[in-house]
Amino acid sequence: MKTLLRPVCALVFFGALGAAWQMPKGAGHWEGVIKGASQDVGITVDLALDPKGVWVGAMGIPAQGARDIPLSGIAVEENSVRFRMFDSPGSPVFDGQFSGETISGSVSGGGESTSFQLKRTGEASIQPPRSSTPISKEFEGTWEGLLGAGDRQLHLILKLAAAADGAGAGSLATADGASPDIPITTIAQKENRLDFEIRAIGGSYSGTLNQSRGEISGNWTQGGSTVALVFQRPAGRKK
Repeated sequence: MKTLLRPVCALVFFGALGAAWQMPKGAGHWEGVIKGASQDVGITVDLALDPKGVWVGAMGIPAQGARDIPLSGIAVEENSVRFRMFDSPGSPVFDGQFSGETISGSVSGGGESTSFQLKRTGEASIQPPRSSTPISKEFEGTWEGLLGAGDRQLHLILKLAAAADGAGAGSLATADGASPDIPITTIAQKENRLDFEIRAIGGSYSGTLNQSRGEISGNWTQGGSTVALVFQRPAGRKK
C-alpha cells in the first residue's frame, strides 16, 4: 500500500507546487466593487506577471462597457498592492491590502477618495490591444469637438501624435479639465480615414479627414449608442 501511495503523493505535491508557481501573490482575476455615495460600481481587475517577470494588468467596468483598461505602476508587496487605472496624471490610484483571497483598500483621484473591495475568482485573462498603425502628419496635433451627452454638450480635446515606435498614439479629455487625459488604446489610419478605440471608457470613433485637412467628420460609439462627432483644428492653429 505504501508503495502505491508514493506516486499518488508525488503527483499531489507537484500539482500543488505547479499551482503555486502559476499563481503568484496578487495574480488572478478579481471581481468586486468601488463604494459610491449612492450606489456601488462593479469592477473587474486582472493581474499577472509577463514572461519578463513584470506585472501587467487590466481593469473592466462591465456596467459601462469598459474593458481591458490598462493598469500602470503596478506594485505587489507581501501584504499590499498598488496600481493606477491608466497611465495619466489624475487617473484613479488603488491602494489595497491582501487578506486571503480578497483585497480591500482605497481608491483616490480628482481630490476624492472612497473604498473598494475585490475577491479573487480565477486566473487572470488579459487581452492585449491590437497594434496601432502609423498616422500621417495631417492627423497629428490637437483637435476639438463637441459631443452631445444627454441635455448638454461635452467640449472634447483630442491629441494625436506619433509614438516612439512610429505608431499612432493619442488621448482624449474634456476641455474643462473634469477628466484626465484618457489614453487611446488603438489607432488605425487608412488613407483619409481614422479609427480609434478607448477601452477605458468603452468608446470608439470612426471619421474621415476632409480635403482642407482641417476637419475630421465621423461618429462616436459608446454604450450601444452612436452619435455624430466632428473634430476641428483650434482657431488659428493648423496643427
